[in-house]
Amino acid sequence: MVSALTYKRCWWRPPKPPGGATLADLDLDLDLDLELFRGEAAVVDLRGSREIGPADLGELRPGVVLVVCTGWSARFGTPEYLEPPWLTDDAARAVVDAGIRALAVDTLSPDPRGSLAVHEIVLGAGGVIVENLRGVERLLGHRATLAFHPLALAGDGSPVRAVAEIA
Repeated sequence: MVSALTYKRCWWRPPKPPGGATLADLDLDLDLDLELFRGEAAVVDLRGSREIGPADLGELRPGVVLVVCTGWSARFGTPEYLEPPWLTDDAARAVVDAGIRALAVDTLSPDPRGSLAVHEIVLGAGGVIVENLRGVERLLGHRATLAFHPLALAGDGSPVRAVAEIA
């Protein structure tokens, strides 16, 4: 079964391109590791959580797309959506240390409001972040492969089409 996971505002946050270039300056087929955009989904059910630490993430495996399911996408379009659950700096370091290069969340950001520490840790290690996913709870209890592909646009992010192949 294939399940579309995108929402109206799903953004890919790339590592900083070399020399201050924007995504539009890169040849996405040659300059980026396309394996960053596809992988086995490791979905962590953290509905009801607010501050997400390393212990909340469970066993982390290298090479997976870590999908943090908070259920927050149901609040999209409400003022509450702007105050989502977040990962701590230690959780972000645990993700990177485990060899995970792709972090996907169903919230506005993996950071608490006013901070970009998680972005700096994950992107600084050459990883990517996908934000504002919807429907990730459909992946709970299933094996799935998640793919998300950015557009070559000027700026530091891009809309993506996120699709999960559920085994």
